[in-house]
Amino acid sequence: MKGNLYLQKPKPSKKQLVGEVTSDKAEMFFWDDANNPQGHVLAKLEKPEIIFINSRGMMVKGYEPDGVDRAGRRKFKYQEWFVAFLDSKK
Repeated sequence: MKGNLYLQKPKPSKKQLVGEVTSDKAEMFFWDDANNPQGHVLAKLEKPEIIFINSRGMMVKGYEPDGVDRAGRRKFKYQEWFVAFLDSKK
């Protein structure tokens, strides 16, 4: 699904990323071009959950990977995304 990504946490951002969302139960990715084998992942959420979906877009929450701690365990930070749907008629 194509759209504009607006990061909501730790504070809402007016900066947008344009691309495509792909997801399964464990992970959600935001790609610059999901159909291109050379596409780049712009953002990633683990354990994604949909907060709401409406005609303008969807709000999703989950955990963004944030490096590792001194013991070598992965760290995560809470993140919310608003993905505004792109008009398919244009």
